Order: sequence, then structure tokens, then C-alpha cells
Amino acid sequence: MSVGYASIARADIPMATTALNIVQRIDGPTLITACATFLGWRFATVGSSHAGSEAYAETFGLLALFHGALLLATRFVKPSERRRQFGSN
Repeated sequence: MSVGYASIARADIPMATTALNIVQRIDGPTLITACATFLGWRFATVGSSHAGSEAYAETFGLLALFHGALLLATRFVKPSERRRQFGSN
């Protein structure tokens, strides 16, 4: 989260905090629902021998892939123009 706030001008931080709070409250349950749906689907499609371990491992892999994509996305966060122009005021 500090990377996200570091790219925002000081005057814009209150709005960014509100937006981040809303996104966290919406996207958290959305991702949990997506993972639960994926896990249920995998339980229904894998065979009975290693159904539990395979389904959980694939769901964990989906979460790891999602977090890796977010990590890569943070590499492209750029500081705002106002912050670059006026420093850290």
C-alpha cells in the first residue's frame, strides 16, 4: 500500500484513502467468491483419488498468479506530476 500512496501528491491522499477503502471492501469479497467458485468447480471435475489436495493446490496457484500480476502492476505505478514538480509538499 505504501507504493500506492508514494505515487500520490500529499493533497490527494484523503481522496486516495477513501478510494482504496472502497476498492478493498468490494474486491476482497469478490476475489473470495471467485476463489470459492473455482475451488468448487475443481472439486466437481477432479477424480476422487487426490481431489482435495489437487483442488486446493490449483486454487492456491490461482491466488499466487493473481498476486504476482498485482506485484507486476506496481512496477508501472508512476509518481503524480504535481509531486514531481513540487517535491514532497
